Amino acid sequence: MPTLGKSGKRGHHDHDVRTVPGQSDAGDSGNVGLPIVWPSLANGVCGIEPLGREHSTPGGSEARCAHGIFAATMQTAEARELLNVVRAASKSCLNALGIPTSPIGKTRSWRGGKPSGVMFHYTGGVSALTAMRWFNADAGNRSSSCHFIGLGERHPRIVELWKATEAAAVFAVPMIQLAGLDKATWHGNWANNRCVGVELRNSGYHGYESVVGGLAAMGKVGRAYDGRVFEPYWREQVEGAVTLTRALDAVYGLDPTWLVGHSQVWATKADPGPAFVSMHEMREMVAGPDPLCEHHDILGRFDRAPSTVFTPEPMRPTNDQRFDPECTEATWDVDPIKPAFTPDVDPSEAAILLYRLGWPQLALGEAFRDLVVHFQRSTSAWRSRGFPERVLMIDGQVGPKTLSAMRARVAELRV
Repeated sequence: MPTLGKSGKRGHHDHDVRTVPGQSDAGDSGNVGLPIVWPSLANGVCGIEPLGREHSTPGGSEARCAHGIFAATMQTAEARELLNVVRAASKSCLNALGIPTSPIGKTRSWRGGKPSGVMFHYTGGVSALTAMRWFNADAGNRSSSCHFIGLGERHPRIVELWKATEAAAVFAVPMIQLAGLDKATWHGNWANNRCVGVELRNSGYHGYESVVGGLAAMGKVGRAYDGRVFEPYWREQVEGAVTLTRALDAVYGLDPTWLVGHSQVWATKADPGPAFVSMHEMREMVAGPDPLCEHHDILGRFDRAPSTVFTPEPMRPTNDQRFDPECTEATWDVDPIKPAFTPDVDPSEAAILLYRLGWPQLALGEAFRDLVVHFQRSTSAWRSRGFPERVLMIDGQVGPKTLSAMRARVAELRV
């Protein structure tokens, strides 16, 4: 795996959301002309040509973004064109389906003026169409929104619409953009203002018992992880997530620490679950020059989506799956408390547990302390569930209670 830096942190990045034209929800038709570098992305032995490969473009070799995770392998202009085409394709599909092209739920400003990471989720249901309507058209939803949803099932109408777009040359299954990148969406609790929200159509384990028949119709068999059964993801969903993350990084310069799953920031969530790639595997794949060609050991675990069309029964997500408790800015943007003592606990076990939960493996020190703070902050979820005794003090120290909570979380998530 390429070295990402000791702390995973980046310096100042001089790009902002205005570098991606057409990503605002206001006054934008989403139409773009034929991109200069776009046709080069649709060729290659793996279904697409890796986005980092040199291309013959007007003006010769283009200067590359010097701040991103895969800065040496992705042209910024390519990434801008790809994101513009995805946005235009998504608006075309959503308009045809009668779904608004911007969220009905909350949005907010980015911390620092731009996204610094990507957070992955599963939708918790079997119907992507229902999920898209929930985020952008359901008047009952005022508490959640996201930027992208990666489809898994072959809904006939959506597939027909997607195949008619340029984006289908890169994304084998639709990657629908539900919100512009000029604003953060409400999907990741206290990390909303850091991460682009990417939902993947997958029932997880919450609703598995009620959709077993639906999974069989899709050609899927649930996979057991330490006694809990999860719906598997399609390989095309994983490949789409990798490609999208590469493009976002090339434009915005992402902090690799903030390629995360929802379960890392909110203690009552399990998504994207053990059936998805680990965040370490995600960082490894997006950092390589030919990510979709080189990592057969990872991608080989996932089946290809069948070519046959499957129309799932609509299943409205439950409140437990889709709603997060209300929170104020002050709750999440506080600094950790400086402890007056150092607990007598070996932090090396905590470093291993945090790694298993998806955080980067960092040397003990200030960066490690930040990860402990993130874990402690995630336990705030328990207060709204009626378990205030499980909420940890946010002090960045690995005491007995914090270590015990980490062990319990690893066991619960089957990681």
